[in-house]
Amino acid sequence: MLDNHQDRTKTMISLALFCAIAIILHTVDRYVSIFLPLGFKLGIANIVSLVVLKVYGPKEVGIVNGVRVILAGLLTGEFLTQTFWMSCGGVFCSTVMIIVVDYWTDLSFVSLSCVGAIFHNVGQIIVLSLVMKTTMFIPYLFLLSLCSLVTGIGNGLVSFEVYKRIQSKKIFS
Repeated sequence: MLDNHQDRTKTMISLALFCAIAIILHTVDRYVSIFLPLGFKLGIANIVSLVVLKVYGPKEVGIVNGVRVILAGLLTGEFLTQTFWMSCGGVFCSTVMIIVVDYWTDLSFVSLSCVGAIFHNVGQIIVLSLVMKTTMFIPYLFLLSLCSLVTGIGNGLVSFEVYKRIQSKKIFS
């Protein structure tokens, strides 16, 4: 009984650390994106999402992503703003898709990262279209998807390296 309790405590502490790292990366990404054109973002917080999915599983990645979006929204002053809701839509779509695709396939970290990046943009555009009551943003998805492939490849490569190091050191598991 004590071992199970210790395992759960270790998992909760590890997930809290992953949440903190994801919030930091989310915030860094927010400020780096100031220098990128047309609202593009690097999506570096998704590195944490992929690692948590592979180390812990779907429920845990949903928890980490949900906590990240809420706390980052509170910390940046964007909670309940249009930007916050777009972030929620993006995180929801990308999280659901990486979970589904990971369950049904054996894609690499890079491929999963690209799927997550593309569907993050899909979720954001859906929310923006609903809020603005227009479909004029949907063609923008093509350009966003091209950028998502580039950032998805980079984030997927980093995710895989982080995962390998975590597995080799037997930390967080």
